[in-house]
Amino acid sequence: PVEAKKAQFDVQLQNIIKLTHNMISQNTESITTEDGVVVTNPEHIIEFYNNASKNIIREVQDIIIDLNNSVKQQSTKVMCESCEKTYEVAVTFDYANFFED
Repeated sequence: PVEAKKAQFDVQLQNIIKLTHNMISQNTESITTEDGVVVTNPEHIIEFYNNASKNIIREVQDIIIDLNNSVKQQSTKVMCESCEKTYEVAVTFDYANFFED
């Protein structure tokens, strides 16, 4: 039972890592190598993240968080069509979750 739980945990952990790499790669336009080569092929970008150290992944995640926090939160006024009451609604741009369902 302990070995089975550990195996299950390892599988789930790998799934989480894969999802994280996919999310980051989908939000990466390009990667510039040390030689100055700009890589834009999505398959190569995901391959880069799959082989990257956890420090690089954390740096990218931190940049995404900083970018999200740096955007000034705005609000807009909207009107309910049925009752014609006006509401002020906050508009947020969460780049880390922008493309999630």
